[in-house]
Amino acid sequence: AKPATDGKGFALKISEFAIKDDSTVSFTDRSVTPTFNSELNIASLQVRDIDSSQPEQPIDINLDSKIDNYATLTVKGAVKPFLQQPAIDLKIDLSHLNMVPLTPYMIKATGYLVRTGQLDVDSSIVISNDTIDAKNTLFMKKLRMEEANAALIKENAGCIGLPLDKALGLLQDKVDNIKLEVPITGKVDEVDIGMGQIIIVALSKATTAGMKT
Repeated sequence: AKPATDGKGFALKISEFAIKDDSTVSFTDRSVTPTFNSELNIASLQVRDIDSSQPEQPIDINLDSKIDNYATLTVKGAVKPFLQQPAIDLKIDLSHLNMVPLTPYMIKATGYLVRTGQLDVDSSIVISNDTIDAKNTLFMKKLRMEEANAALIKENAGCIGLPLDKALGLLQDKVDNIKLEVPITGKVDEVDIGMGQIIIVALSKATTAGMKT
């Protein structure tokens, strides 16, 4: 946009924005079947140093919350949303997420439904100069899946090299846990990633390495 003729424009400045005392955000996704419902229970959220007149100044974010009153979700870091190319540097930790409610997404992505399973995610996301560099560690505990879409299962088996349940069996340790490293890099406007792609690519690389070992 062209700058104002006097060199001045509307500016937004907030020293601190805070939410506390167990506020709740409800989420519903009707694009999947069955409908997915979840609640984010916010223990505390602080957003500090918002100043649109100083785009290089980082805005600090600190979120402490739970998902459906059980799984813990923390987000810490900084963002620079007022830059011409916005920047992000965030650390995200998710622990003890029940994977069974994610079944609608898992069926859509893999053809399998989830019988049991718990997910931990350790993620660091950096976006700078229109480039993303994200490092993600997925830790799945006691994951049990069951066939739900035979056509999609067959399609994905061709991508991985073997059926998903067999691939998971190769990756599980002695106590039925699975650890996957999922890096994401590239230009922000060129990255096009869906849940299915993440699962298939990560499992394909992991099972290939496992079979070689």
